[in-house]
Amino acid sequence: MIEVGIMSFSHLASFDEDSLKKRLKKVRANINYGQILEQAKFIAKGQFRELLAYQDKLNKR
Repeated sequence: MIEVGIMSFSHLASFDEDSLKKRLKKVRANINYGQILEQAKFIAKGQFRELLAYQDKLNKR
């Protein structure tokens, strides 16, 4: 993220999926943009319990 100028979770959380895809277009990775943004929003708001619950849900798939 730092390579493309995203320096904080608050900054990351401000993107929508399309704008994040455009920003990361040079990054060669299999990324679920929606999941990344959702987790960044929890972190930016200090909602760590909610983050852990969301991550648990993702890991049970």
